[in-house]
Amino acid sequence: MAGFAERLIADRPDMEELQRRYVLLTLQENGWNQRRAAAVLHLDRRTIQRLIARYKLNGAREIEDKTEGRGGSAEKPLDSV
Repeated sequence: MAGFAERLIADRPDMEELQRRYVLLTLQENGWNQRRAAAVLHLDRRTIQRLIARYKLNGAREIEDKTEGRGGSAEKPLDSV
């Protein structure tokens, strides 16, 4: 039981890291559609754009696209629903 508690504490992210992970997860779940991710998080689309820039999440998106073999451009339309 102590091993579990030690692992849990070892990966105890601060609030900034939790926010980064949650925004990234929400974007991934919504196919990087910023409008849908903003709606899920009850945020303005511009706020999502600021968070993407703040946490430099565009690079993570490009890496995912390449590793998942999607090919083509990493750009996705913002308004597709």
